[in-house]
Amino acid sequence: MSNERHLPCAAALGASRVGAARHATRVDLWRCIEQARAELAERAGEGVSLRTLSHAAGLSPWHFQRVFKRACGETPHAALRRMRLEAAHRLLSETGCSVTEACFAVGFSSVGSFCRLFRRSYGRSPGSVRKSQPRTTA
Repeated sequence: MSNERHLPCAAALGASRVGAARHATRVDLWRCIEQARAELAERAGEGVSLRTLSHAAGLSPWHFQRVFKRACGETPHAALRRMRLEAAHRLLSETGCSVTEACFAVGFSSVGSFCRLFRRSYGRSPGSVRKSQPRTTA
């Protein structure tokens, strides 16, 4: 068996969730999903479509979405939203940027939607995360 078919443990676990019958197919699909996840992480701040991600994975949009959800436990859209919220949380907790600046910097187009999703994910408003950071005086 070729070494290129072997995956690190975390990747092997992900590949096992893909749901293909043959091991080689699971590994190939997992690599496709990893390529799409890398594309998603790289372009999270801008608009990235399902078609773009499925093209990066080399799969049809419908098949890509089904395999991505099975392998990752969330849809591509949910993964994008989670990545954007994590980036916004980092901005709010580590920098002095405003809620509006953080919202638009990570790719949201509506402050209201951003605040609602942020509160649902973190149990706190983005403003309270920002206010909890110590201010430095220069």
